[in-house]
Amino acid sequence: AYMRKWWLGHLALLKEFKLSRNILEKVVIHEMYLRSGMSKLLGDLEKLGIPVLILSAGIKESIETVLQSQNLLSSNISIASNSLSF
Repeated sequence: AYMRKWWLGHLALLKEFKLSRNILEKVVIHEMYLRSGMSKLLGDLEKLGIPVLILSAGIKESIETVLQSQNLLSSNISIASNSLSF
């Protein structure tokens, strides 16, 4: 019950402040980063054809953006996360 209330409250704030995909992408590119070694790991897994599942309670579009900004979003990666509708 608490998490539902928390999540709905955050969604209401996102709507109130008119978060757009463009704003989200700018924030993500300037504020999010991958942990040390992740670029190499994801690159190696792609070369070997090993599937990767990213399971997150975060926002799918922010994960996609940080991976795309570093040219790491490849066909072997699937993301299971919350998604926003813009």
